[in-house]
Amino acid sequence: MFFFFVQAVMPGIILLAGGTQFRWAMFESYQPVPRFFVESAEGESATELSELVVRARGDVDYAAVVPPYLCTTRPRTISVRTEVAGISIGIYRCSAAD
Repeated sequence: MFFFFVQAVMPGIILLAGGTQFRWAMFESYQPVPRFFVESAEGESATELSELVVRARGDVDYAAVVPPYLCTTRPRTISVRTEVAGISIGIYRCSAAD
């Protein structure tokens, strides 16, 4: 009975209570975790994804969203290099407006 409650009744209650952000995740894909290297006037420093997010998800493209974030939140950043499994996959150049 508890299983039925968790699998069917609980999502219904949440959905009817106005839970517009409610989603049921059945599985999650595995993606290698990228590493980011921030280049500034002081040199290059590594930034681990674990410093930015609590739990990395396989369905989020961190290589696309983290470099612009690092440019806007870290002063004097020139560029952000992204590596996956030890292979450099791209360099994001920060603009002067960032």
